[in-house]
Amino acid sequence: MISDRDKGLLKADNEIPLANRVLYVEHISCNLQNTYGRLSRLIFNQQIRQALTEQKVQAGFTALRDTSPNAAEYLEDIPLILWSSPYLLGKRYGHNTSNLVEVMNKWMLEERHMCVLDLLHSLWSKCMDLRFRRL
Repeated sequence: MISDRDKGLLKADNEIPLANRVLYVEHISCNLQNTYGRLSRLIFNQQIRQALTEQKVQAGFTALRDTSPNAAEYLEDIPLILWSSPYLLGKRYGHNTSNLVEVMNKWMLEERHMCVLDLLHSLWSKCMDLRFRRL
């Protein structure tokens, strides 16, 4: 389950206990730029977000701390297991970009306002309808 840390999606954690929750990294990146400037976002995107090892993540944090201690503190307050590839409990299946999330948001426009169980039922129904029409 990919989340943008919205209140409604936080409630889903209790409804789907076996799901691995992953934060939408593009929102974190935008928040860094809006609050701490373009350089913070640049360091995050080039050195931290793309890092595939814990050592590279920590080296990126050091570079960010040297440039903007407040930006580094903001990022350190978000658990690494929710967004950083080397620490994730689940898998992203190669999706680090916003494209997949944006496509899904548009596809499930009506469902986004439903409670979790109704949302899952509606998405299942949409998928089955698509399969039926393709056959």
